[in-house]
Amino acid sequence: MKLGCCAYSKDRSVDPVGLQSIPVMKKLGYDYVELGLSGLAALSEEQFQQVLKVLKDNNLPCEACNNFVPASVRLTGPDADMEKARAYVEKALSRAKQAGVKVVVFGSSGAKNVPEGFDKEKAYQQIVEFCRMVEPYAAAADITIAIEPLNYVESNIINTVAEGYQLAKDVDCPHIKLLVDYFHWVRNKEPLEELDQCASMLVHAHFAEDIGRAYPSEPKEIYNDFMTRLKGVGYDARISMEAGTKGDFEQAAGVAEQLFRKYYL
Repeated sequence: MKLGCCAYSKDRSVDPVGLQSIPVMKKLGYDYVELGLSGLAALSEEQFQQVLKVLKDNNLPCEACNNFVPASVRLTGPDADMEKARAYVEKALSRAKQAGVKVVVFGSSGAKNVPEGFDKEKAYQQIVEFCRMVEPYAAAADITIAIEPLNYVESNIINTVAEGYQLAKDVDCPHIKLLVDYFHWVRNKEPLEELDQCASMLVHAHFAEDIGRAYPSEPKEIYNDFMTRLKGVGYDARISMEAGTKGDFEQAAGVAEQLFRKYYL
């Protein structure tokens, strides 16, 4: 299993995609970096080429991207605009392909959360339609889209791993699969058995400590239970640290990298 880390930035106004964290991740021994796709899509061409240069210079691949769709591209509700979404997807996945991305994470609560008073089943069908629209663009870029179930506080649709699995089944497209995120899984108090049922669709994983969404810093039995079950269902692709810190990024991300190499991978 490859171990990656989501890009970190102290100030997004200065470093919008966490470019400065890439040399640190290479130094710490991570296998790849996970960048925010909506951030990449918003860069000028000159800025995007600089991202590619930093990745190349540090010999650290960007095998995954999170933050697929920005909140400005509405996917559900009366303001959903499929053609605007299509134009965004075409540009975003083109840049992801240039960066060598293999998996793009589709959580995007700001884009897909159901507006108050809007029919939830209709919103669900809008998400299905969006995913099916994405399929040919993902196929052309040789990228898999990983549906990310989000906890009940952050999102009001597609919350559990079982719901994400059902969405992937309903979409029924070869490049639309599923992610499991430890942070959201714990917050939702989901059973480990869900991983058994959804194993065939899993293509990516995220990890952060439940408390403070921080980098894990010491071994815990629940970490072991989760990782043992994940590997037990045959998952052997990638897991990214998707965490934050109020302290030093290098120190926190370094401890997490060593912890997972020693105990869980």
